[in-house]
Amino acid sequence: MSVHISIGLWVIMGSRIENIPVELLVDILVESQTPRTTPDKGPFEDVIEEWQRPATNWTLLMRVCRRFRNVIIDTSSLWARIPVTSNIVALQERLSRSRNSRLHLLFSGPCESALPFILPHTLRIRAIVTTPRFRVDSLASLIPLLKRSLPALERVHLDTARMNSDRGFIDRSKIEEVGSVLDETLHPRVNAVTLPRLLLPPKESGFWSQKLLHFDIRANYGIVSVTDRDDILAILRSTPQLESLVIIFPERAMPRDFNPQMLGVMPALFMGASRVEPAPLLRLRALTLLGPAWLTGPVLHGLDTPALEKLFVNTTDPYDVAAGVTLMFPARIRPLFSRDKRLHIHAGARGGGFRFGDCHCEAGRISSERLYLRVDTTQGHPSFPLLVLCRLFGEAKLDTLELSYFRGVEPEECGAWREVLETFPGLKKVRLFNNEKQSGAAMLAEIEALQKDGLNPEMEVEVEDAPW
Repeated sequence: MSVHISIGLWVIMGSRIENIPVELLVDILVESQTPRTTPDKGPFEDVIEEWQRPATNWTLLMRVCRRFRNVIIDTSSLWARIPVTSNIVALQERLSRSRNSRLHLLFSGPCESALPFILPHTLRIRAIVTTPRFRVDSLASLIPLLKRSLPALERVHLDTARMNSDRGFIDRSKIEEVGSVLDETLHPRVNAVTLPRLLLPPKESGFWSQKLLHFDIRANYGIVSVTDRDDILAILRSTPQLESLVIIFPERAMPRDFNPQMLGVMPALFMGASRVEPAPLLRLRALTLLGPAWLTGPVLHGLDTPALEKLFVNTTDPYDVAAGVTLMFPARIRPLFSRDKRLHIHAGARGGGFRFGDCHCEAGRISSERLYLRVDTTQGHPSFPLLVLCRLFGEAKLDTLELSYFRGVEPEECGAWREVLETFPGLKKVRLFNNEKQSGAAMLAEIEALQKDGLNPEMEVEVEDAPW
């Protein structure tokens, strides 16, 4: 029974709600107002982060009964998440009711009119967060606040990647004008950062010697160079306490000299990166990377992450897809690909890419609980994902494999199935879900022919959502 229903029953049935301990009632009220995230969202989809969720309007619950009203008004922590808007009266009321609680400030727009009321509370500001409605033009209005001493500040989330713009793109000059917003003296307790690269302190800054736990770098605008990427790696060498790391590069960024890629030099870039001593991130549990292979591959080679549990990678246009994707991941990361017994492979909607996920959900979906690997490429050969499967996941003890949404597979393009069945002799089930008629029939015929030849003849082949 939901929390909302439970509260309603207590009131309707006349239960002695006044006997519930205040601490428990507060927990129930908070839980009833916490938005639930959908499990269908992948790690690179447009979602509101947990710390960006709207501040609760407690007015409705205060009207339920006198007990609710008194508890809500007297609990200062319920008022500590403050939406900073032009409604100065509401802002003053929340600041007053929050009393000495640490403040979590949510900015949706320019804040010049609100700053005079916020600045007296700088000693207890714990988080400065922009919502998805925040415009890049409003960024400068935050500077007077960020230039103050904020000794309790722990989280800074200025996500310009999603800031609105009338012209439909992020004005890089607006971010450059602001410059670095973090300082080791002014912000000594910051441990969680989401910022565009241009707002970060330089790699030489003493800020990076702080105990940074969660780091989200947004570099997805303008031209990104090898120097930018290497500067980020240099910063990571100074943040050894990291527990989660996100780096978002432009999805289609091209290096300044594109010709070496066309000549097949890209895999050598990965191998060259492996000769440099990697940054030891010994506590890192979750790593998320988005960007082309020439940026994301060297980052993977430039990190030593023995405690890594979650890996989410979305990359584009690796040279020689199967070999390029395989070379992106150094040997020290490969154990991550051997732990799952069930995997999904989904073909891209446009026929030119594919994605892997750990299979902990119903047929036809790809989960991202611990593993998400997406490759967007114009080289759409249907055998590429199967070759990547064999080369990256070859040590896994697979027992279930699902392939979904494949299009345009010709019978002569199904040769990779022999390598799959030879690589995973313990495979118990292959599920073909919602594949186009020609593709599904071609894969099924190839698998059945190999089974008749003695390759894993006991394996079950399940075909779903295939009206053909």
